Amino acid sequence: LAGDDPVLNSYMEGLLILILCSVAFTFYLRYVGSANIFFYTVFKITLISFVPPVILKIYDDYNMLVRINESLASERNSIQNQIEKYEEEILNKSIDFASDTGSETLSLTVAELVFVQSADNYVEIVFSEGGTIRKKVIRSTLKSTENLLKQYPNFIRVHRTCIVNLHHIDKLHHGPGGQWITLKGFEEKIPVSRQYLLKLKEALLQ
Repeated sequence: LAGDDPVLNSYMEGLLILILCSVAFTFYLRYVGSANIFFYTVFKITLISFVPPVILKIYDDYNMLVRINESLASERNSIQNQIEKYEEEILNKSIDFASDTGSETLSLTVAELVFVQSADNYVEIVFSEGGTIRKKVIRSTLKSTENLLKQYPNFIRVHRTCIVNLHHIDKLHHGPGGQWITLKGFEEKIPVSRQYLLKLKEALLQ
């Protein structure tokens, strides 16, 4: 009726239905029902004639919303699948740790590494192996370890002495002594410094 504009087409269709209904009711009352047609009669006929186009408009709008909702749901599922695929690829990437002297090495996937904490001139690497938590100490600094882990979005510094894998965080806790996190399958509490708290909260919400 009005080109490619669906909104205008819908209104034009409604107007056409209103006119046809009004004419049909008026014709029926005048020539079939032999009723006298007055202004008030025409007014009531017009009001009654509004019902079909209004119902059709509500029905069309409902169907349009259903289609939009289905489209958004499909798009959301597609994006979610892409995110899950990306996360899986990240978790399977390999990280190679080496001591400053090069005499000690340790290769882990991103998923296996739980957290790293400094221990004087060494770093303690805590990782999961076959469902069991294990630890390995190598001679290195937390700063150099942080530089190594920067390329992976899973790791975040929560304290001046500790870098944690977001994949293994169970919950962030608040108490009189400050903030700390607990990890899945690990009893030790990891302290969270105030300077890293906001960044950690933002990362956990993503």
